[in-house]
Amino acid sequence: MRRFFMGTILSTITMASVLGGTAPFTLPQEFTVQMESSRGKEIILTTFYVQGDKCRMDSTVHGRIAPVITDFVTQKSYYLQPETRTFKAATIKGHSVFKWWAPPADAVWTNLPDVGSYRLHQCRFNVAGKPVSIVFWVDSTTMRITRMQLDGATVQLRDFTPEIPDSSVFEIPKTYTDASTEKDPSLARNP
Repeated sequence: MRRFFMGTILSTITMASVLGGTAPFTLPQEFTVQMESSRGKEIILTTFYVQGDKCRMDSTVHGRIAPVITDFVTQKSYYLQPETRTFKAATIKGHSVFKWWAPPADAVWTNLPDVGSYRLHQCRFNVAGKPVSIVFWVDSTTMRITRMQLDGATVQLRDFTPEIPDSSVFEIPKTYTDASTEKDPSLARNP
């Protein structure tokens, strides 16, 4: 469930950035944002980096950091394991939570009544055949997303920066070894 939850959040933020003229707001092609996601008693803290077709999520769950680097051109995700200095690679092609990268044809945007200084926009689309409805809270001054509500979960966004600190955040550290169960030659790193 956590993977679907985080995948939906990831897909929603990036979908908003690539929809451009369709969505009532846009995000730059490069940004960093801090997110606090909560569903019931579960809270996930995430630093989210985007640069073009690459993204990285550094999620903290129960005090442990779980970094994931995704390259949408190669359609690969790398799950880093800092404790063991290893990584596991996975092909994301055809994985349902990633089909949004080409924005879904059935995405429907609706403007909702404003709440204070926030403009509310609802987006409805399908993920893995299931309907998803997300409400975005957009600051009317900065036009930045500050909160998202979806499927019983709330995501607070803060410390939005329209840049990333260093593009090396999208690279697997050279000291990490591949712990993938299935070796795929296309995942080989250049020395």
